[in-house]
Formats: sequence, structure tokens, C-alpha cells
Amino acid sequence: MSAVLRMPLISVHAEELRVNAMLGRAGAIAELGAGRNGNASTAPQVPSSDQRGPSRQFSVLGEDHYRLVLPEGTTFDLDRVRRERHALAGELSVRYTLRGTEYSIARADLAVASLRARADWARMLVERTGRTRLDLDWSSLMEEFCGCVLSADRGGTAAVDPDDLPAVGATQEAISFIREPEVPASSVVAVTGETEVGKSTLVTAWARDAIEAGHPVLILDRENPRPVVLDRMGRVGLADCPELRWWGSWCDPDAPDPASASVVNWVKRQQRPPMVIVDSLSAFHGGDENDATLMRQFMNGPRKLASLGAGVIVQHHTGKNGGNYRGSSDFGPALDQGFLVTNISGNRLLDILQLRPFKSRYGLVGDITYHYSGGLFVREERPLAPAQADQLTGLLRTNPGINAGDFEQKTAQFHISRGRARSFLNAGVSAGTISVVPGAANAKKYSLVEKAAECSAN
Repeated sequence: MSAVLRMPLISVHAEELRVNAMLGRAGAIAELGAGRNGNASTAPQVPSSDQRGPSRQFSVLGEDHYRLVLPEGTTFDLDRVRRERHALAGELSVRYTLRGTEYSIARADLAVASLRARADWARMLVERTGRTRLDLDWSSLMEEFCGCVLSADRGGTAAVDPDDLPAVGATQEAISFIREPEVPASSVVAVTGETEVGKSTLVTAWARDAIEAGHPVLILDRENPRPVVLDRMGRVGLADCPELRWWGSWCDPDAPDPASASVVNWVKRQQRPPMVIVDSLSAFHGGDENDATLMRQFMNGPRKLASLGAGVIVQHHTGKNGGNYRGSSDFGPALDQGFLVTNISGNRLLDILQLRPFKSRYGLVGDITYHYSGGLFVREERPLAPAQADQLTGLLRTNPGINAGDFEQKTAQFHISRGRARSFLNAGVSAGTISVVPGAANAKKYSLVEKAAECSAN
């Protein structure tokens, strides 16, 4: 798993930013300039910022790495770039090469768009090079470098001519689901509700179902301690497996923002549409949830992942005065589907959960009710017609040990949705008419009880 280094933002008073004796060589300062007992006339002459020769070279070395090289031997390197509280930040190092030897002037985090942080950096660089002949306009250089980084980040790579855009109908992409009907691929789905209503447990069960169907899952979790997560996984029958990546508070560093390069690159690497879970919005947002601009900036991260094919679930809370979600009304327009979760069990147990869709671009209407039993959330639906029930029973009889994903695909020939096929399996397990045994990679194999009995008898 890719790691994102977290460091405090730059302060000129931070003790860790000491020049480190120009990186470990006694006399390096004297070599760069005229030390206390040195002769100024023997110090190497470094071109000033007004004596520039060849043009400076700004390079984009990757999605999270930028570099500015000055002809006189100074290099600005910004690496591990990420977004913190919706602002661009990265690890900046400033180096100088003299007679083939590279010296580090400073290295620490920088909030790129912060005027104060850039001024602090320039002031620190002036202080650290004050006794040398490194005569550079550090303030102008900081502004130039940060301006280049911000422009590259906002503009992306090479521009695209609008005339070269493909027609909308150039390819026909059918709507597909990671879990039907709640989580389509290439979508952002909100699961909202009061605290401790059962949102996280329900979504963890969805993650289990997604893995059983062959979809990888990444959970970005800044809410739950490890013991709570392990207990929840046990209750819904989810075990560690290669398809599950849980970036929790026990990991170092903490879970990154959904827009981070490590998450984006992970989504790009997957062969099937992955499920990405953000728990929760308030833990990752970090700003004023009522600010429409900040809310839209945050939601651009999940929307980016959705554009790459992921089904992104954002867990969020409701406000004190009710409503579908807390904070800015700009949250709703950024969603493809949204569900308000209510526990209608009459107690604090997760016996019955009700999902009310408050938004759906897929035509989903009507409440969805789940009954919790034995680690399964069984969706309450109108009963299958007798002919459909016979078709599914026959399909399971002729395919003993089938996994859920393959079973759902085969039910398409009967014009039965994947969701209803899964409900048939879960209802059968609860009723004891269908057996389920663990399979490879956290999958489960389903068989009719009568078939399982015949096999054991033989």
C-alpha cells in the first residue's frame, strides 16, 4: 500500500528545520562562503538572481512530484504532494550543488497556496544562506515555484481541444452495479443517518457482498478503532483477504483524502470496478461543512474516483434539526444516489433498518427494509412469483457450490435482478433451505440443503 508522509506545516521556528551543518561536512559553510575566519576573496562566486544564464527548468515528475532547477545549481523539489483540508501540501526540499557535492538547505512540509507559509520559507532560506555567497531572491523564487506547482495542479497535463472530444454515444456503457440497487459502479452514494443507527455495519455488509461478487474494496476510516472494526467484521462475516484493504486509524500514516494520489492510483490498478468507502465525511472534510465551496471541493475527490469506475460510499450524519444530511446543500447535487438510514427496530439493536432514497439518478423509488439475522442483512422485497422461485431453485440445484456473483449473473436469463437473486440466497440461508460454506478469497459457496445432504450421503 502506498504511504503518504505527514509532517507539520512549515514554521521557521521548528527545531527540525536546522540546516544540519550544511549536511554533515565541517567547513561546508566556509566552502560556500567566507566563514568567520575565512577570506571573502577566496569564496566561490555564485551568480546572483540578476545574473541568470540559461532559463530555469520546471518539471512535473509525477502526479505528486514537482521540481524547479536553477542554472546556478539550486533545486526546489516538492514531493509527496497531497491535499490536506482541501489545500495542496507537499514535502519541499531546497538543495544547492557546489563542485559536484549536493548540500541541503532545508526540508519540511509546505502549504503551497499559503502566502504566510511561502513567506516563512523565503525568510528561513535567507537566514540559512546569509553567511554564504548564495545571493538569490528567495521570496521571488518561492513565489515562482509555487505558482508553477499550482498551475500544473489546476491545469493537469496536456490540454485537450474540444473539437477532439469523442461523441457521447461513441461507446455504449450499460449501467452496472457493485451491489444492486444500492451501489452502482462509477457513482457516488451517500449513506446518512444519526449516530449509531447502523450505517457502518450495513456498509461493512455491503463490502462483504462486493468482495463475494469479485469486487475489491478499500475502506478509508478515520472514525473507528481497530477492536470495533474487528467486532463488526466478525458480526457480518467479513474476513481479511487480498480483496479487502482497510486503511484505519491504526495505520501509519492516517487514511488519506479520497482525492490523494495513492487512492486514485489504487482505483486505476483494479481490474473490476472497486468499492471505496469513506467513513466519515466529517472526519475527512476538516472544515466548515456549511461552506458550499469547501463541500464541493471535498466531493470532487469521490467524484474523481467515480469517474475512474469506482462505486464510492460516503457516510455522513444528519443534523440536529433533521433533514437528509448535515451541512451545505451542495452535498446533495454531488451525489448519484443517497440513502437516509433509520433503525425501526424499536430498540438499539440492528434488527430492522430502513433506507429511504432521497436522491437517485437510477430511478430508485420506495423504501428498502433490511432484517438483520445471523450476520446477514436480508432485504425485504415483494415475494418472488412461484414460477421465478422455481427457476432460481432449479438453477441452484444444477449449480451446487456456486458463488453469489456467478449465481446473480445466471439469473439474468430469467429477467430477475441481481438484487432479488441475492435476496433469494440470503432468505434461503436464514430459512435453512440453502447451505453456505466458505470458499477461496472470502467468497461463499451456496447449495440447496437437499443437494448438500445427497453429497454427504455419497
